[in-house]
Amino acid sequence: MIHCTSEHTNYSIAGYAAAVLLVGLIESDTELASAFCEKWIRTVIQQWAGNGTASKQALLAICRRLDPKQTLDLLRETILYEATTGQGALLATEGV
Repeated sequence: MIHCTSEHTNYSIAGYAAAVLLVGLIESDTELASAFCEKWIRTVIQQWAGNGTASKQALLAICRRLDPKQTLDLLRETILYEATTGQGALLATEGV
Protein backbone atom coordinates (compact mmCIF):
# COMPACT_ATOMS: atom_id res chain seq x y z
CA MET A 1 0.00 0.00 0.00
CA ILE A 2 1.21 3.49 -0.82
CA HIS A 3 1.81 5.71 2.17
CA CYS A 4 0.56 9.24 1.59
CA THR A 5 1.92 12.07 3.63
CA SER A 6 1.24 15.75 3.83
CA GLU A 7 4.79 16.49 4.98
CA HIS A 8 6.81 18.71 2.67
CA THR A 9 10.58 18.47 2.49
CA ASN A 10 13.07 20.82 0.93
CA TYR A 11 13.53 18.21 -1.80
CA SER A 12 9.84 17.89 -2.58
CA ILE A 13 9.39 21.65 -2.72
CA ALA A 14 12.43 22.10 -4.97
CA GLY A 15 11.45 19.14 -7.15
CA TYR A 16 7.93 20.41 -7.63
CA ALA A 17 9.20 23.90 -8.48
CA ALA A 18 11.68 22.44 -10.97
CA ALA A 19 8.97 20.33 -12.59
CA VAL A 20 6.76 23.41 -12.99
CA LEU A 21 9.63 25.27 -14.66
CA LEU A 22 10.40 22.30 -16.95
CA VAL A 23 6.78 21.43 -17.80
CA GLY A 24 7.30 22.12 -21.52
CA LEU A 25 10.44 19.98 -21.72
CA ILE A 26 9.67 16.90 -19.62
CA GLU A 27 8.05 14.77 -22.31
CA SER A 28 10.37 15.75 -25.16
CA ASP A 29 13.59 14.91 -23.30
CA THR A 30 13.99 11.15 -22.79
CA GLU A 31 16.35 11.47 -19.81
CA LEU A 32 14.18 14.08 -18.13
CA ALA A 33 11.02 12.04 -18.74
CA SER A 34 12.66 8.95 -17.27
CA ALA A 35 13.88 10.82 -14.18
CA PHE A 36 10.47 12.46 -13.77
CA CYS A 37 8.72 9.06 -13.91
CA GLU A 38 11.14 7.48 -11.47
CA LYS A 39 11.46 10.27 -8.93
CA TRP A 40 8.78 12.94 -9.18
CA ILE A 41 5.36 11.54 -10.09
CA ARG A 42 4.71 10.69 -6.44
CA THR A 43 5.71 14.21 -5.38
CA VAL A 44 3.50 15.88 -7.99
CA ILE A 45 0.48 13.82 -6.97
CA GLN A 46 0.88 13.66 -3.21
CA GLN A 47 2.24 17.12 -2.45
CA TRP A 48 -0.23 19.99 -2.68
CA ALA A 49 -2.93 17.60 -3.87
CA GLY A 50 -5.67 20.21 -3.46
CA ASN A 51 -3.81 22.70 -5.65
CA GLY A 52 -5.98 23.18 -8.76
CA THR A 53 -3.67 25.58 -10.58
CA ALA A 54 -2.97 25.29 -14.29
CA SER A 55 0.61 24.21 -13.58
CA LYS A 56 -0.57 21.40 -11.29
CA GLN A 57 -3.06 20.23 -13.92
CA ALA A 58 -0.34 20.32 -16.60
CA LEU A 59 1.98 18.23 -14.41
CA LEU A 60 -0.80 15.73 -13.65
CA ALA A 61 -1.49 15.38 -17.37
CA ILE A 62 2.22 14.69 -17.98
CA CYS A 63 2.20 12.11 -15.18
CA ARG A 64 -0.80 10.41 -16.76
CA ARG A 65 0.79 10.29 -20.21
CA LEU A 66 4.18 9.07 -18.98
CA ASP A 67 2.96 6.42 -16.52
CA PRO A 68 -0.83 6.03 -16.45
CA LYS A 69 -0.87 3.09 -14.03
CA GLN A 70 1.39 4.69 -11.42
CA THR A 71 -0.46 8.00 -11.75
CA LEU A 72 -3.93 6.49 -11.32
CA ASP A 73 -2.80 4.27 -8.44
CA LEU A 74 -1.27 7.24 -6.61
CA LEU A 75 -4.30 9.44 -7.33
CA ARG A 76 -6.63 6.78 -5.89
CA GLU A 77 -4.50 6.41 -2.76
CA THR A 78 -4.17 10.18 -2.31
CA ILE A 79 -7.89 10.81 -2.78
CA LEU A 80 -8.69 8.05 -0.27
CA TYR A 81 -6.16 9.43 2.21
CA GLU A 82 -7.40 12.97 1.88
CA ALA A 83 -11.05 11.96 2.07
CA THR A 84 -10.37 10.35 5.45
CA THR A 85 -8.38 13.33 6.75
CA GLY A 86 -10.79 16.07 5.65
CA GLN A 87 -8.61 17.42 2.85
CA GLY A 88 -9.48 17.65 -0.85
CA ALA A 89 -7.46 16.26 -3.76
CA LEU A 90 -10.17 16.40 -6.38
CA LEU A 91 -9.69 20.07 -7.30
CA ALA A 92 -6.30 19.42 -8.93
CA THR A 93 -7.57 16.48 -11.01
CA GLU A 94 -10.18 18.48 -12.94
CA GLY A 95 -9.57 18.09 -16.67
CA VAL A 96 -6.82 15.49 -16.29
